[in-house]
Amino acid sequence: MSVADALALVKRLLILSCMLGVMWLGVWIAPAFGQERPPPATPKIGLVLSGGGAMGMAHVGAIQTLEELGIRPDLVVGTSMGSIVGGLYASGMSGAELEHAIETMDWDLIFDTSPPREGLTYREKQLQAAFPVKASVGVAGTRLRRPDALISDANLLLELRRLVRVRAAVPTFDDLPIPFRAVATDIETGKKVVLDRGELAGAMRASMSVPGVFAPYSLDGRLLVDGGMSANVPIDVAREMGADVVIVVSTQTPLLAADQLRSLGGILGQTVTLLILANERQQLATLKPSDVLITVDTGSLSSADFKRGAEFIAIGKAASEKQLGALQRIASLRPAHPATSIDKPPPTIDYVRVENDSRLSDKILLRRIEPFVGKPMAPDEVGTAMRDIYAMGMFSRVDYQIEEGADGRTGLVVNAIQRPGDANRLRPAMTIAASSEGGTEFDFSAELRLVQLDSYGSEARFVGAVGERTLFSAEYFKVLDSYQRWFVDVMGSVQKRPIKVYDDTGFRLGEYDAAYGLASLALGRQFGSVGEVRVGVEVGKGSASLQEGDLTPRDFDLDVGQLFLTAGADTLDNPYFPSRGMSGRLQWNVGLEALGSETDFQTLRLDGLYAVSRGRQAFNFNVSGGDTIQGDLPLASLFTLGGPFSFPGYSVDELTGETYAVARGMYRYKLTDSSRSLLSVPLYVGATLVAGNVWARHGDAEANDVRVGANVFLAADTVIGPVFITAGATDDGRTALYFFVGKPF
Repeated sequence: MSVADALALVKRLLILSCMLGVMWLGVWIAPAFGQERPPPATPKIGLVLSGGGAMGMAHVGAIQTLEELGIRPDLVVGTSMGSIVGGLYASGMSGAELEHAIETMDWDLIFDTSPPREGLTYREKQLQAAFPVKASVGVAGTRLRRPDALISDANLLLELRRLVRVRAAVPTFDDLPIPFRAVATDIETGKKVVLDRGELAGAMRASMSVPGVFAPYSLDGRLLVDGGMSANVPIDVAREMGADVVIVVSTQTPLLAADQLRSLGGILGQTVTLLILANERQQLATLKPSDVLITVDTGSLSSADFKRGAEFIAIGKAASEKQLGALQRIASLRPAHPATSIDKPPPTIDYVRVENDSRLSDKILLRRIEPFVGKPMAPDEVGTAMRDIYAMGMFSRVDYQIEEGADGRTGLVVNAIQRPGDANRLRPAMTIAASSEGGTEFDFSAELRLVQLDSYGSEARFVGAVGERTLFSAEYFKVLDSYQRWFVDVMGSVQKRPIKVYDDTGFRLGEYDAAYGLASLALGRQFGSVGEVRVGVEVGKGSASLQEGDLTPRDFDLDVGQLFLTAGADTLDNPYFPSRGMSGRLQWNVGLEALGSETDFQTLRLDGLYAVSRGRQAFNFNVSGGDTIQGDLPLASLFTLGGPFSFPGYSVDELTGETYAVARGMYRYKLTDSSRSLLSVPLYVGATLVAGNVWARHGDAEANDVRVGANVFLAADTVIGPVFITAGATDDGRTALYFFVGKPF
């Protein structure tokens, strides 16, 4: 054998040895790659909570089961409602505290599309009663602007800030008692976004941004929507955080049947559900035998049943107990350790600051939060102040955060985001009034409000109506100081309306067609959200001509020239269906021929209402009276009674005179159960008893002249205003049926 052949043989032997070594190594390590590696003796446990709207409340029941078994996860990941439950749990809440939080959340307030009435000024409350339509459209320049979402998230954010145990931003959510991640979706790219730092309340809100319901949440230059769109069961996030064993709580969203897919809403809802189910299946396919899947079937309860928290929690607890054996196995892998808490004394507010993108002066917002400086942080009180700012009507969101300055001082920072466009609003309305006595009347109207005309919040308001009554009015409300206390109010209107005349039996003798214009100037002071006082002058001119019947005179002038003083207060929770609070109004008018009045006169009028409720039952008590204390009243200034609730059984404004007094008592029962249903239309049934009268002259009033009337009614509080069907009767045999939608002008 030559040397070359020997070297070749050695080379072949070396190659063969290497191949055999590789094969042996492969045989030796193949089992490690061919089967699941068992979890370590003390595994890291991750809790994954799915989205699902209200169904996510079932997560609380599952957490309570884990607590009973002594299982405290090492990390929590949540999507949408799962991020809210998970974030509160990770911040230090126990299962019992979570249950209390869920059951006491004011879901009506969170999902309310209008500002809370208790935060409105007295003027705003009266305008709300005068134009009760709740829906409005934004106006930007000359264009109508569609809303970004059905519901503002302002109240949801404030509720989350009230509940979270962490008042300020944290460097990372790993610093919470339990490390936490919230999952959202970038609406621009469709990619999953894992939120691991910053403000906990903001992260939870971003994860629960149901498209179309809540507006996308802007965070770090990205627009974020609900995490369920990209990762409804984010198991992979828990793995990336180092979880060896994953406990998944997944709510089930059932698909609609074919007969339920005959509407655009049903088809769109099914499409969203299919997208969510697709990413759910991908994640659930990654579960290992050592993991635990708790499937929650909520039965007939849906993702919108936010007011049925107790039922959801019970369902979640029952579902988790079905996996008791698997959970006990996990519990046996390590000893139980108690929950930790980061509860600290509330920080003292050292300074306040506002971030305000509207034309409104920062001073106006600062006035409402400066009282907190030097005091311990009080979330409930701060939340009330935020809602008062939101009630101004020009912001889409009013939020706050606690910041720790570099100098160690603690600041309260308010972020007020203006409504899209110019915050100007247009509200269309329709009024329908029908009675057994006077036929049916229709009015179509619209209100346009131009706000932020200056840095103090002055505004212009225009109202137009056509139908039974033709009306156009314009108002300029000028605010004079940054406290928004003093104001000047300039108003002008022209209108044309019928004036009907009746005899003592209720027979209509005739009808005048009145056309006139009015102008007024007032100076006043507002007292927060409770009341106001104003003094001013009103002048007007017009005429009335007979259109029906044989009355004398056939024509007469309508001349107005008077000074007035009004003082009012209003704490009612609803202008038409109050269940608590009170209201009162005093008005003194002085007619002067020097200002154009037909006669010199003085009148005084007082109205008061008190509302109280118990459960679904409400009681309203009202007294009203007016008197001519000097001179003779012109026709345009006479007091009137009559109508469904003014005095049932009589036609609208049928009774007229210079003096009147009336007392009313109303009982109302709410047919809809608001404790179980969210955003349902409130329906009521009730009855009213009225006693009083109108007298032609001041000295004619006698107790034996008192009339008595009563009615029963069915009513609804809708987005287009109150709807009433009533039947009324009087002690002198008069009867009347009424139906109306909205408030007649």
